[in-house]
Amino acid sequence: MSKIVYIVIIIGLFSCKSNTVAQEKKDVKTEKSIEGNSKDKKPQIEIPGFGDPSDNEITNIDLEAYNRQEPGTMTFNAMLVDFYTDKKICGKSFEAAIKVKVGTIMNSGSGIVNPFSKDQEAIIGFMRSHSKNIEDLKKKFEGSSKNLTLIVKENLCPDLGQDTVFEIIRFTIK
Repeated sequence: MSKIVYIVIIIGLFSCKSNTVAQEKKDVKTEKSIEGNSKDKKPQIEIPGFGDPSDNEITNIDLEAYNRQEPGTMTFNAMLVDFYTDKKICGKSFEAAIKVKVGTIMNSGSGIVNPFSKDQEAIIGFMRSHSKNIEDLKKKFEGSSKNLTLIVKENLCPDLGQDTVFEIIRFTIK
C-alpha cells in the first residue's frame, strides 16, 4: 500500500506545472502602434539623483536653520558662580570645573536624562582638551560673576547611579 502512495506522489510531482511563467513575445506591430499613440503612453516619472540641483531640500540641509542639536547635548546661558581645580564630580575627576547658575536654556538635544532648569546651580567639568593649561583657563574666568553661553554633553557617572555628569564642549564668555 505504501508503495502505491509513493508512486502516486511521484507521478503527481512530475505532472505538476512548473512555477516559471513563460513570457510572451511582443508583436512588433503592436509596439509600433502604441508608440504612435501618445494617449496610451504612461507618463514618465523622473526621480532626482543625489546631488541633483533641483533636489536642494534634501542635499543641502542647514542644521542650524532647523534648530537641531546633537543628541545628549544642551546649550544654555548661565552665570559663573565659582571656579574649581581638581574637582571630582560623580566619581569622575576633572582638572577644572565651574559652578554655574543656569539662566535660559536655548536648545536641547534628544536623550537628556537630567535636564537643567532655570535658576538651578550645577557643577560642570571641562573636557580634557579645555583643561590643558589650567592657569590660562582660570584667568579667563577670574573676576565677578560672568555671563556664559555653554554647550555641554551629558555622560553617565562611572558608578552607573542615577546621577549624570555634564562636560563642557564649547563655551563663550560675554
